[in-house]
Amino acid sequence: MIVCNAQPNFESNWIDLLKLDPVHPVDEKKTLLRRFDHDRLIYVLLADNNPVAMLQVALTEKCPVSVKELWDQKIDEDFNFAVFYSVFRIPTSTQGSVRDLIYGAATDLQKRYPGISKFITLSPIPTLRKTFKKNPSIETITEFIEAKKDPVARFHMMNGAIPWAYRPKADFSKLRRNESYGWMVSYDYTPLLQSKEITVTLDPILQTI
Repeated sequence: MIVCNAQPNFESNWIDLLKLDPVHPVDEKKTLLRRFDHDRLIYVLLADNNPVAMLQVALTEKCPVSVKELWDQKIDEDFNFAVFYSVFRIPTSTQGSVRDLIYGAATDLQKRYPGISKFITLSPIPTLRKTFKKNPSIETITEFIEAKKDPVARFHMMNGAIPWAYRPKADFSKLRRNESYGWMVSYDYTPLLQSKEITVTLDPILQTI
């Protein structure tokens, strides 16, 4: 079952689980409060009523090309993009399909915001610097990603997404510089949503929105 923080049955104690976010760790800029703003949503995948994975979504007008844009961009309406900026499994859990979580969230977002036309990510490349001792060209990175040599690339592509855009200088944090020279990738989940090949169990409240 999938629950959204916009629902009354979203439990407050799940908020602390966001501190486990390995993609965008909570800090002074990426605070817990910002993650619950009007242009942000949190989805939780449950198994036996226990959270097993979390997906964080940013609603934007323009496609963010950097982490700074992702966190600074804030609008009240006219959302065109749903940016899956972090998805992670709770470390103690092995149950549930994260693919179902992503698809279920996208299905709900379409109902809430019909104007959204693109469902994308802004994802790290954690093994890029380990593989290439110098900052590689975009052609080299494209080949590296499309060959699924990076674990994040494998995760998104095996879950139905396709590499959509490569973002140089997207994240200047120490973590991202050490991982990927600051490069990030936007994967596109829109074709997965359009295919409607996945059956997921949504919370009854979610189904009626």
